[in-house]
Amino acid sequence: MKRLITLFVILFIAAVPPAAAEDNFIEWNIIFPDIKIGQGVSVDINVLVLVNKDPRSWFGKTIVALHGLANTANTWKPMAKELFAQNPIGRKVRCILAINLAGRGCSSLPKGEADLPFGQMGLEDHVQTVNKTLERIRQVGFRPRTIMAHSQAGLLVSMLQQVLIDDGSSLRDRFGIRKVFLMAGIGPEQVLWAFADSGYGAEAVSQYVVDDGGELGKHVAIPDMNWLGLFFAVNPGADPSKIRLAPNAPIYDVSTENYNSPEPFWASIQLVGLELEEYRIGRPLVDRGIFDKTGTDLSYVAMSLDGFQTEDEQKSLYEYLTNDSEMKRFAVVESDDAVHSMYISNPRELLESLVPSDITLP
Repeated sequence: MKRLITLFVILFIAAVPPAAAEDNFIEWNIIFPDIKIGQGVSVDINVLVLVNKDPRSWFGKTIVALHGLANTANTWKPMAKELFAQNPIGRKVRCILAINLAGRGCSSLPKGEADLPFGQMGLEDHVQTVNKTLERIRQVGFRPRTIMAHSQAGLLVSMLQQVLIDDGSSLRDRFGIRKVFLMAGIGPEQVLWAFADSGYGAEAVSQYVVDDGGELGKHVAIPDMNWLGLFFAVNPGADPSKIRLAPNAPIYDVSTENYNSPEPFWASIQLVGLELEEYRIGRPLVDRGIFDKTGTDLSYVAMSLDGFQTEDEQKSLYEYLTNDSEMKRFAVVESDDAVHSMYISNPRELLESLVPSDITLP
């Protein structure tokens, strides 16, 4: 009863006033203040709460959703709409809790006596943000059993699992997470990734580095049209003048729904690695089998037209994280619009293509 009372207090008093109902879900913004991510550093974190309007979903499942690089929690709205309407690969979904990392949505920039600039935030800061936000989510009464992650967020979840295991715990033990549903995930240093290992990733990131002397500091800012080309091109690698976008690419929503977001410079460099004359900045390390026999099952969905990773690279990543050489919970979406961010442009086809597989959600 105490948990229920706390939850209603958060939703109806401490929350930002609700937005108007959209489609088949109700939308709320909750602010968790002073999430401590380091010595003398904290952030106010915004969790976008999408609640299924269908009363039959009242006893459905709750999912935590984590966005990727240069994305916001709003990018999960199309997926929420499809999962709430009719989830073809699992049980009814009652609620999606989409976390906005620092500097996007209603989440604040880092603050505190340590004076950490936004641009100097690293992937480890994002990991601690997710860690502490999951704690707050449980404190107010939510009990998610599934984490749904895309792209960079896949690496953040793996890094968090590593932090917890090093501390004698795990996602299952600490937060009750039984399943991770990973789409087009990014892997650790130990897994071959040609886009990053060739130096092309760092070169691509450098094109969008901005240092305007403002409160963001040195950061990555991708213009909307470039953002669309990076994440929704059906012919990745083509001459920029000949790039074709997936049919349902969010050409208008990228700005009207605030899908695009600045990204810290340091986190972006950590993601792809950087080779310098004096030394090399490597990608984060994660132990092999970090999701093997830890109580949390990992499923992986690859996109056939992903411009950042090959199918073989993603198979290697899945096998590395799970030790599952039989690929029991690995699937590839094969279609003419299976782009890196298909979960935004065509979530219905993405989900329906997984029906023949052993992958379920939640």
